[in-house]
Amino acid sequence: MAVISSATQGAVDPSTTITVVAGGFSPSGAASSASYGVDDVSPIIDGVAARLSAPTSTTSPAAPNQVTEVTYYGSQPPAYYSAEDLRAVDAAERGAPRYALIVAKHIREVIRRSGARHVNLVGASFGGVITRTIIEHDLEGLVSGGWIVRWLTLEGTAGGVWIATQIANNPTLAALATAIAPDPSDVVTMSYDHIRTRFNTPDAGRSTSPNFANIVVGFQVSTNHDFNQQVLRVASGSPNDGVLLVKDQAIVLDARPRGPAIVLTDSTHDSARTHEGLAADVANFIRSTRRVRIKLVEATVVDPGENPLLGTGEVSFSATLHSPEALREWGTTDPLATLSRRFGTASWAEFDPGQTRSFDAPLFDWFVAPGEQTLALTLDAEQIDFNTYYNVIENPLDDAQGVETLRFDLPVAVVGTQRHTIRGANVSVIVEVEVFDELPGQPQ
Repeated sequence: MAVISSATQGAVDPSTTITVVAGGFSPSGAASSASYGVDDVSPIIDGVAARLSAPTSTTSPAAPNQVTEVTYYGSQPPAYYSAEDLRAVDAAERGAPRYALIVAKHIREVIRRSGARHVNLVGASFGGVITRTIIEHDLEGLVSGGWIVRWLTLEGTAGGVWIATQIANNPTLAALATAIAPDPSDVVTMSYDHIRTRFNTPDAGRSTSPNFANIVVGFQVSTNHDFNQQVLRVASGSPNDGVLLVKDQAIVLDARPRGPAIVLTDSTHDSARTHEGLAADVANFIRSTRRVRIKLVEATVVDPGENPLLGTGEVSFSATLHSPEALREWGTTDPLATLSRRFGTASWAEFDPGQTRSFDAPLFDWFVAPGEQTLALTLDAEQIDFNTYYNVIENPLDDAQGVETLRFDLPVAVVGTQRHTIRGANVSVIVEVEVFDELPGQPQ
């Protein structure tokens, strides 16, 4: 395959930027005999393309703004591979390193056939660590050549996987896992130890690589462990989406001092593909340059509603944010973001009656639609009686009681930082809104 020269790609133009998705894990994937390194189709790709008003590789394989997904499982190489490509893939370590090289070579092929000048790289689930590998190791020169301008993971594995780590470090669990997935290479390359070694970092959840400096980064995090998926909650004691821990779905980037954009949604690992609010988040990340950070900075509670026999009241602040623009454009009624006391992602503090507490609690940090004027915030203050995430164990028969619900439309159209006081009869809060532009292809 010919190497594409790209010393300078110039300004990022959506009409010449492809979006390439690396999808998720399959227990039988490593043993697949299918073709790898070729375009794939799925309802998810069709949905993303529709929201971006962009073609897919199925309908327009030569379009410079196409949306495509690449197959990385299989044993049959694509027709565009040279002998050198085949040798490199065959020599790669099995698991994520091999798949990353396959995805990178596919991106090069799509660039060649389409004339695209930039790439939005998306990793879903297992695709999180696969796409991280492409960037940190600069596979196919996609970073040094200035091709990749955005990196988005969807409930991704960029920070490793807690379950995979337990399996890798426990022979009994490893034997059970082998019965389900005969080739253990995929699981091994998602473990914390492997990621620390692969990326030469002291923490699997942190990257010290300078390769992210000019790439806009976003992590969508699913948080709903669902009533039927309690095993991971019990085993780990940590917020999760039924498959991945919340903390594993986003990483710290030394090269991005302002931090990556992170949005939490009330989706399970499985329901994420049909969550309309999440779909709006994906479209806004890819098409917009306006980033909005919202955080709770202060709260006053007149009466926390705690039984006097139990002492100080524990009050959590669950939050949802809805987009009027997503409703107008696509009829989307799902929230763009959710932080929930039930899933252990809402901020909380102890309050005596009338007490004011300071916070530094992110509620939303993401890109909004170009025409977005406001985001609708709903803040539910609840007095916790039983929640193991917060180590509050007072009344197992009644997990929480409502203290007050606040609603407010937060302006997000103008660049700058503002603070808004939202007053209720029993609860008052101060919320900070920061709006700024973050351009792809440029350092922070």
